[in-house]
Amino acid sequence: MLAPAPRQPTAAAEFPTKAIQVIVPFSSGNLIDVLAHGFSEALGRAINGPILVVNREGAAGIIAMTAVATARPDGYILGFAPQGQITIQPHIKPDLPYRADSFTPICQTFENQFALVVGPNSPARDFKAFLALARAAPGRLTWGDSGAATVPNLQMYSLLRSAGIEMAYTPYRIYGDLLRDVTSGRLDAAAPSIGSFTTDTVRALAILADQRHPQFAEVPTVAEFGYAVSMPGFGGLYAPAGVPAPVLAILEKGCAAAAADGAYKAVAAHTGALARYLAHDAFVRRLQDDSRAKAALIRSLNLKLD
Repeated sequence: MLAPAPRQPTAAAEFPTKAIQVIVPFSSGNLIDVLAHGFSEALGRAINGPILVVNREGAAGIIAMTAVATARPDGYILGFAPQGQITIQPHIKPDLPYRADSFTPICQTFENQFALVVGPNSPARDFKAFLALARAAPGRLTWGDSGAATVPNLQMYSLLRSAGIEMAYTPYRIYGDLLRDVTSGRLDAAAPSIGSFTTDTVRALAILADQRHPQFAEVPTVAEFGYAVSMPGFGGLYAPAGVPAPVLAILEKGCAAAAADGAYKAVAAHTGALARYLAHDAFVRRLQDDSRAKAALIRSLNLKLD
């Protein structure tokens, strides 16, 4: 005898009737993964349903976001990711298996900032000294980050162009390797996310933003030196395009409650991220604005990307 088909909700109030999967495009323990777990727990409490976080790392997030974009749009497969997979990748990979309109953004849940750091034995004691060292040896100093066309990568290229500096670039797939090399001095500088490093292992010279970070209030921003390269990372929760309006409404309401949840705010603070919430409409507008800005920046920088 065939098993009966799962009963479909007849009213929005019945959603969810089974576990929701939240797909994360990075490995377990990554900053985004930690945020996804914290937010999913709070969201599950808000909508009274179990939520499972599923890690599908690889291909710069394309594997995970493709899985979300092609899932049945019933609200049971969601994605939790930074904006780069939607506002940057489409401008550098013309054969991407999804488009920005493949998703319904539900809510923004976080912002994250990045910093210019050097090793503890670097002769650059502050940001101005670092600029002077780099200008004195064009192309000889090295820097690295988490990969080409990421938010910190674009920020650093913008900073170097604005400052008239040439440095040699090395991308890193593993954050631990990036931090180990800059700490040891094998790499002259790096642009890691705040929360991934401590000041007893590296020296933070400047925050790549226009406002100081609350956890590093003593570290100046690049804006304070006249460099307007602020483009913070941000991200949140997405559904496949076409999710039913009643289901989206439940998820939106749950997102608002989860974003205000004290436990989630504590998780965000622990990672160094900022728990900054935007509802659906505002999140959509921010993604659209960011996509236009990133497209223009990538063209202006004339980056050679694979």
